Amino acid sequence: MKKKIFKSVILKRKNRSITKKDFYIFKNELSKKINNAYYYILKDVYILPDGTILSFNYKIIIDYLKINSISRFKLLKTVILLIVYLIKFISFYLFFRKNYIIEKAFIIPARPSKNYFHWVSDILPKMFLAKSVLDKKYSVILPQYETKFQRESLKLLGIKKIISLSNKTILIKKAIYISELYPSGNPRPAIFKSLKKRIKKKVLFDRSKKRKIYISRRFSLRRNLINEDIFEQELKLIGFEIHNFQNYKFSKQVKISSEARIMLGISGAGLVNLIWMPAGSKIIDIRPKDQSLNAFFVMADLFKIKYYYYWVKFQHLLGSSTHSNYKLNFNDFFNKFIKEKI
Repeated sequence: MKKKIFKSVILKRKNRSITKKDFYIFKNELSKKINNAYYYILKDVYILPDGTILSFNYKIIIDYLKINSISRFKLLKTVILLIVYLIKFISFYLFFRKNYIIEKAFIIPARPSKNYFHWVSDILPKMFLAKSVLDKKYSVILPQYETKFQRESLKLLGIKKIISLSNKTILIKKAIYISELYPSGNPRPAIFKSLKKRIKKKVLFDRSKKRKIYISRRFSLRRNLINEDIFEQELKLIGFEIHNFQNYKFSKQVKISSEARIMLGISGAGLVNLIWMPAGSKIIDIRPKDQSLNAFFVMADLFKIKYYYYWVKFQHLLGSSTHSNYKLNFNDFFNKFIKEKI
């Protein structure tokens, strides 16, 4: 049985800072249809130790595998995902294992949840919905529940009944499976704004501060800025703070971002913290031109934050901009932004 959580909606965005020559990159986000969202009530559902949800319902299989989110090589990737899923399904019933039984639980499909962006953008809204709206008495099954930012953010939401798989196969007698609420990077305004309000109530910050922050990717294995030391030195001269959010607690990221009036950084997980900034703030997204992912443009529009972007060149690694380091023209960047925006 399935029940509708949210109705289909068409979200409109404005293109205040987009130049005519770059319009083609953002045009698909200016009017975006978000389909109905559902939750499913299931009986006797098995979850494998790796988080795989075994179901005969093809809609749940498609949602769990995130097949509708595949952009490139969709047919090939879909076939591979379905074959792997089928192998796991058959193997489970051939080599049936002893199960840990739970009477009632939410199933939050969380395959990319160890990634900070997807955790904040996609998983936390589901957690908030489950425990604030649907039923507080249910436990929550969260397969990938290992990082400090996961634990701290759920504590801020007041969510305590979390069940990590810990190499157990789980049988849930009655489960509520929450499907995709929206495509990743295209959040529904109502649930996202409610999440922001709840989190910021729990974090102390100074509303009078007007920080200018640069989010460094220094400790990332990919998408780093070449000669970043020189860039950071120039930023410090005009009042910027340098932050490595990867090393910070969740609450510290929320606090700093809530006090920021300008956020600058290379497109990456750290920039999702723009959602904590106050309306009227500014974000400068340093990004490669061939990358068509516009999540930060979308989120900035949602929270009335002024969005700016700067294109960088990248060193190809097998033709992938997402696994390359970036080269920034420092003089051009500061000439463009120093007077008008930062």
